[in-house]
Amino acid sequence: AFLREQQRMVTSKEPFSFFITTFDTGEAHAIHPASKNIIGTRAANLVLSHSYKKDEKGYAPEMKTIEVNDHEVIITYKYVKTWSVKGKPVCTLVDTEGNKVERRINVANNQQLRINIEESTSYISYCFENFPHPTIFNEEHLPIPAFKMNIREQCRST
Repeated sequence: AFLREQQRMVTSKEPFSFFITTFDTGEAHAIHPASKNIIGTRAANLVLSHSYKKDEKGYAPEMKTIEVNDHEVIITYKYVKTWSVKGKPVCTLVDTEGNKVERRINVANNQQLRINIEESTSYISYCFENFPHPTIFNEEHLPIPAFKMNIREQCRST
């Protein structure tokens, strides 16, 4: 999870590097997925989207803004026209004592996800583990990247 996060952070800062989300294609005990076709298709779509300006088909959902208020976190994404949900979309809340609770992610509109939080919430994470099972995808079936965010820092920066 930490390796994926670092890779995503580097590609967000380097102008000609890109992040292809593949954590939904892997296997529990293998870093390299058996099915290379999915990854090849995603890479090709990204090249078509970026280099040839064909469309935005190759881009996985990417956080655009994060809004934190007393009882809710609203995350707005780019590269999403419609959401596709497979299974139960949940995240983990961690409070100031280190207690964890699972919380449903509300797929609000075409670009937003909303998460109800408590006053004591310190962190929110989604699929931030070694073998995650993503549940929220864009219309191209690309999952939102895993994340872990410090709510208190977000409050200071928004």
